[in-house]
Parts: sequence; C-alpha cells; structure tokens
Amino acid sequence: MELWQPRDTYLARHEPVIRVGFIHCEHPRVPPWLEPCAVFLFILANYLLSAPRGVVLDDDGYFILAAWYGGVAHPPGYPLYTLVANLFTHIPAGSVAFRVHMCSAVFGALACAVIWDLVRRVKGSRMAAWTGALGYGFSGTFWLQSTMAEVYSLNAFFFFVLLWLCAIPGKRASRGVWIAALSGLSLTNHWPLMLLSAPALALAAWPHRHALTRRPLPALTWFCIGLLPYAWMVYRSRVSEIAFFGPIESLSDFWFYVSREAYTSIDQSAAAGWMDKLRYATFSLTDAARQFGWVAAPFALVGLAAQWKVWPRSLCWALVAGFAGSTLVLAMLLGFDWDLMHRNVFAPYPLVAHGIFAVWVALGVTVMADWLARSFPAPARTRIVLPALALMAIGSVWLSNAPANYRPAAGWASEFATTLLESLKPNAVLIVSGDYAVGPVAYLNRIERLRPDVEVFNVAGQLFTNRVVSPRSTDPLAARAAFENFIAQEQRPIYYHLNLPHQRPVTLHGLFYEVARDLPAGDNKVILTPRIEQFFSRMFAQDEPKDLSELMHHRQLGAVYCRTLAALTEALENTKISTSLERNCAGYYGLLERATFLLAREHPDPTQALALLRLAGARQGEAVSMQSIAMLDNLFGLAYDQLGASDKASEHVRRSLARWPDSSNPAHAMMRAGQSGQ
Repeated sequence: MELWQPRDTYLARHEPVIRVGFIHCEHPRVPPWLEPCAVFLFILANYLLSAPRGVVLDDDGYFILAAWYGGVAHPPGYPLYTLVANLFTHIPAGSVAFRVHMCSAVFGALACAVIWDLVRRVKGSRMAAWTGALGYGFSGTFWLQSTMAEVYSLNAFFFFVLLWLCAIPGKRASRGVWIAALSGLSLTNHWPLMLLSAPALALAAWPHRHALTRRPLPALTWFCIGLLPYAWMVYRSRVSEIAFFGPIESLSDFWFYVSREAYTSIDQSAAAGWMDKLRYATFSLTDAARQFGWVAAPFALVGLAAQWKVWPRSLCWALVAGFAGSTLVLAMLLGFDWDLMHRNVFAPYPLVAHGIFAVWVALGVTVMADWLARSFPAPARTRIVLPALALMAIGSVWLSNAPANYRPAAGWASEFATTLLESLKPNAVLIVSGDYAVGPVAYLNRIERLRPDVEVFNVAGQLFTNRVVSPRSTDPLAARAAFENFIAQEQRPIYYHLNLPHQRPVTLHGLFYEVARDLPAGDNKVILTPRIEQFFSRMFAQDEPKDLSELMHHRQLGAVYCRTLAALTEALENTKISTSLERNCAGYYGLLERATFLLAREHPDPTQALALLRLAGARQGEAVSMQSIAMLDNLFGLAYDQLGASDKASEHVRRSLARWPDSSNPAHAMMRAGQSGQ
C-alpha cells in the first residue's frame, strides 16, 4: 500500500504498464529493491568515471592523509568518515587518493538511491523518482563533493535516510531505534549540518511521534552507541601520525575539537555585517537553481507550490524547513566576509537543500506533464509527455555540470606539489602552510613516497607529529622564536612555501623560499631555475581554471612568481624577464606584488607604484578575500606616505582597517606610526 497517493490526477490513475525508455512498469515480479540499486550503480559509475585519480585541492589531501593513517581530520574531527574511508584505502583499485574519492562516491550514490525510493513512495511515479535521484546526482556541487575526499555526501546520505525513516510508514517502534542510532552516527560525521536539519526531521516525524518514542531506553542506548566513533577519534589522536591539532588528552581538548573553536575567526569575521549575511542568503537560494540549470530549476518552483495539494502538511513543512535550514538559517548563523574565498569554503553547506530542490523538481515535472498531457491523446500522455519532460530536466542538469565535474585527468595539485618537492636539495626540510599546499605536498610525500628524503613540516604545527610549535598557539612572537631556534639547530637545507616565520636571509626560488645561511643579515637573493620557470610558463599559457579552488591557488602562486620576476628585473635588467613581468603580472595580484617591490626597495618609486595600484584597483574583482582587498589600501597608504601626502595616506589606512579590522592587518602598525609621527 503506497503512502499519500497524489490527488485525482491523470498520472496517478494511469501508471504505465509497459517499459518505454525510462518508464517503469508495475510488474509484481520486479523486486522493490531493483530500481534503487540501478540508481545507485548508475550514479556510482558516473562518479567513478569522473572522479580525479590523484589528489586535488581544498581539504582533499587532509582527508586522504587522515583516512590512510587512521588519524584525525580538522575539527570537528569527522571520525566516522575517516574510519570508513580508511576501509576504502585497502581496496586494490588505483591510487590511494582515488580510493578515498570512491568512498565519497559510494555515499553520494546511496543518497540518490534513497531519494529515488522516497519520491517513489510519496509521489507514486517511478519517472518522478528517476528525475529526483538523477537530478540530485548530476547537480553541480553534490557531484563535485561526491568525487573528492569530503564529508558532505555522507551527510546528505544520513539526512535523506533519516527523512525516509521519519516519513515512510513501517513498524514505528523499531523505526524509532533506527532513527536514534543513525542520528548518533550522523553527529560523528558533520554535527553542525545535521543539527540544522533536525527541525526538518522532527516535522516529518511529528504525526508519528508517539509511536516513534514508544521505546525511549533502547533508542537512547543506540543513540549513544552511534556516538562511539568519537571514542575512536580520541584514541587515534594519541597514536596516529596524523592528528590535526595533536593528541586529545582532556575534556577541554575534546571540546576544542568538537566545538570547532579554532574556526571562530573563519565563521565570524570582525568585518562582516548584515549585508554579508544577506548576500550569502541570496546566493545560497539562487545557487540551488544554478546547480540544476535554468531548464530544470523552474520545475522546482512548480513542485514547491504543488506539494501542498498532494502531500501531507508535515512532509511539506519538513522539506521547507530542511531547505531553509542549510540556506537562510545558516546564513544568519555565519558571519564571514562576502568574498570569493569564503563562498568557496561554504559552498557545500547547502547540499541538503539541493537534494530537497531535486525532490521539488521531480514533483514539478509530473505536475507539468499532467497539465500538458491534456492536449494529447490518452495513450501518449504517459508514454511521451512525462518521459520527455523528465529527460529534458535530467539532461539539462547533466549538460550544465558535466564539463566542470568530469575530472579524471585533474592534475593541477599534483603538478604543483611534484614541482615543489623535486626542486629541493637532498635530505631537505620543507615547511608548508595553507590548505592548498599542505594537502597535496604531504599526500605525495607521505603516501606516494615522492622524495621520502624530504621531511615535511606544517608551519602552524597542524596535522603532523613533528611539530615546531603547538597547533593551538596564538602567539606569533613565540612561534617566530621557536622557528628561529629550530633553524639554528637544524643542519639540513630548509625551505618554506609562502609563509616566513623568521627574519633570516632567504633565497626566493619563484615557488618557495630557502633559508640562506650563507647570506649576511638583511640580504636576500633570487633564483629562478628552468624547472620552476617551465612550471609557471605552462601555468600562464593556459586559461585561468574554472574551479574556484584551483583559481585561488593559481592566483596565489602567480603572486609569488611575480614577486620573483620583479626582483630579477631589478637585479639583471633582462629584457626577457621584463617582458614576462609585463605579460604575466598584469592581474590584480601581480600588480600588487610589483607595487610592493617598488615601495620596499632601497630607493622606493612611489609614483610608479601608484600607477600600478590604480590599475590593480580597476581589477579588484579578481581579489579572493577581504584581506587582499585591504592590502590594496595599505599599499596606497604607504605610497602616499612616501610622497608626503599624509592625509591621503591616512584615508587609505582607515579604509583598509574598515574592510579588514583583523589584528594581523599591517594597517594597525601604519596607523600607530602615523599617530606617533604627528
């Protein structure tokens, strides 16, 4: 007996009895599990064909390392995902990176299979079920997150399984125990997103609340059992080679991990205001439509309106609450700056909303087919109109997202990390910083065993056990002193990527810095080897990446290269280098680096620097963070100060502080220096 048959529509009264294309017949011999399994296998095959074979950016390398070593990922630790992903690392199929990507693909495909069965039971149409399941599977961000080492496909799987258990009839007492156990497990994966989804699940279960809570003690017991992966996380933090913030030795350590206390500055920026929240809320709502393309998205609006006529109010309110929880409510809770970097970081958070959007698309397709079918003869209504609309919706979603998400040959992260590691001297020390660098470099070095003679450190003391500083330290002076002491005692060649937590002379190699023990204090050197020159030549010869993570990394590395070219141009006066500087460093970050060099050299040239900064201001849209936008005003302030225009200098310094009031903003020191000068 189906639950909640649609009201008196033609499609509800005339289920197809033969198979035409994707139309599924009502045949008593067809096992009920067959088509969900077909959905799972079809989506999984698509994900495995499109998944990167090697490491990529974002947190991919972090999660692969945590899975391989059975360690602890970044807060809140994600113990369930890393535990299950560790099992996948033992599958003899491709690289370790691909095996962990396979773990995410499996849960993404399972989530789509659950959506198929959910829509089939509440809509009564197999075609609608296929539309919802494939639409979600092919949606842009969900597809992306299901083909890399990330926790979001597992979170979506938990939500839709729990929604299924809450909304679909069954033995309610046993369902209550299952709901409790899976709820506990889901909290060991991504508890913030599951708590945002909890009101939706409560609304779906509300009509059956008495039956679901009939066995409270077993339910509570199984809920606590579901939380056990956190105990595994505590144990592994003490014995594994990978523990993001080190061993968990007390309740305060455990709370530090689980509460995500370390990410307070990311979730809540001092510069962000209500306008940033409003922009993110608007973006998250319209982004759901972009995920499905502008052909399929209008069907969701039809489904949203029509659901109140065909489904129980409890389910309708549950879907609305689930959609709002990871879009509007999340926007109100978060307080980050509205910039490219944070949009990329938080883009996967609304994936539950995208799944609900897919359910509305499925309903909208059947409602529109029912309306259009009135113009067709009776036999053609279910054989032509509904399949045509469903194929149009599914096909448009796939066509919108396939070009960006078919990434089996994605090699940007591996190429960068390989170039970096292979450019170092034998038995070197490499100290890396930034998510984009640490993950790929550590993966190739620790797991693929590329340059095993090189020992990799994290500048913040995170991830590895060979810590120079405590990963929870917030004192920059103490960190600098620790690295100064480390360098003084270390005999091996020492290299840095990006950050320089010391004041010693360095040699800039275009992609990294080398501690120059042979140079006198205050003196630096620049070298550009053919290998690194070839890497950057290939990078600038190609169009900028469309993937946001790769785009930001591309610009970050390009800035270091431009810094190198500016210094070489000054030292060598080489025409080829000057031409390369003009050609490759005309973007926002390249112009900032060139201006910085002109203002910092022994004989500054503030006039030329201002010309470059004005060009950078016209390309400010390329900036990926408020920090880099504030840096433009800092440089304007420094240039005007060198010209003696103190009023204009103060104006730009104040503007920088208004945009990025963080304590690490150099504008604070510039403001204090200006006040003391007065």
